[in-house]
Amino acid sequence: MPNQTGKNELKVCDAVIRCLEQVTGKNRSKGFSPEDQQHSAPVEWVFALGEIQYVLEHTIVEPFEGHTKSGVDFVNFINPIVEKLTPNLPCPAIFTLTFDDKVTMPMSPKERIKLQNATITWFHHFATVLCGRLKQAQTDLENRQDEELFTIGSIEPAKVKLHLSISRDYSVPTESRGKLFPARFSPDDTEPLRQTRIARAMEKKLPKLMKWQAGAARTILILEYGDIALSNHIVILEAVERTLINITTKPNEIWLVSTAIDTAWFVHCLIKDGNSLPYDNFDPHFWRYHPEELNPMLA
Repeated sequence: MPNQTGKNELKVCDAVIRCLEQVTGKNRSKGFSPEDQQHSAPVEWVFALGEIQYVLEHTIVEPFEGHTKSGVDFVNFINPIVEKLTPNLPCPAIFTLTFDDKVTMPMSPKERIKLQNATITWFHHFATVLCGRLKQAQTDLENRQDEELFTIGSIEPAKVKLHLSISRDYSVPTESRGKLFPARFSPDDTEPLRQTRIARAMEKKLPKLMKWQAGAARTILILEYGDIALSNHIVILEAVERTLINITTKPNEIWLVSTAIDTAWFVHCLIKDGNSLPYDNFDPHFWRYHPEELNPMLA
């Protein structure tokens, strides 16, 4: 299952620091927690690379307000389904099973189990059918790319709407292939809602960073997201760019860390000194870390 955001702050910061060390060729030093020192602007972490002091502040972003909270109910519903289906996927494709929001509504344990079992039965049938069609569509399954097939249906007893897609897309990380990804249908106005959520996060976090920036520190706002159905670095970047239009004092850099896959976190620099995706021509233009290799002590 995708990793749930929350309590990742220091590991996320460590991931960004590792990227900065690689980019600058300098090792971190003089690290400390301003909160431990009762600083008036208690950001997440302060450290130095060479003679430059860096200040990190972390926040979680969502595609819309309340997405993470409702996601807890969704995870509780979908976890047993994914655990049951993942070992027996009928072909090595990327499976995305999308539900409507009825599965996060209150229901009795008996109703939940009945709906989960109905989902598993429905998935087994249609996933097998789609895998057969995918094989027919690809004479050489290992060399053909970007094929996608889907089906739409509903299951009793609650008439929950389901959308199942399978694809072979070699542009996605290796960790994503041959797996089942659960998702939820999004609101029609997701992007305006995303921007509103990001604007609220910046309103809360930027004043602390600006206090440090006034003292000549280099400021970095780190955005963490754990959603793979509605979010990626491009749509988040676009929302950030729109939000920054109305902000006078901006951080020096904005980084994004995806914690959606529990075996691989992905890091992008969204903005550096006003330039979007500054490392797009850098090798690599994004970084990947296993969360277990990251150090929450930031040593």
